[in-house]
Amino acid sequence: MVNFDWMNWVFGHGFIPGSEPECGSGELLDIRVGAKLRSRRIELGISTGQASGSCGISRALLAAYERGEIRLAPTRLIALSELLDVDVGYFFP
Repeated sequence: MVNFDWMNWVFGHGFIPGSEPECGSGELLDIRVGAKLRSRRIELGISTGQASGSCGISRALLAAYERGEIRLAPTRLIALSELLDVDVGYFFP
């Protein structure tokens, strides 16, 4: 079972009730990975500028990853996990 805060997801991302992705869908996974990415970055006190600069991406792209709007490529996820000092498995349920 997926442990997920639906109310935060619905209202925090501007989606309307009834339009949520099905459990197990790729979209839901992208949102969860992005949320964990943002949470860990903030926990470590790393700014979006620092994180994006060290990975060679724009701040806008990093923000899109964190919102789950764009799926992270495996190589980019590995680079971000190294920056955030976590194993890649940290991002998955």
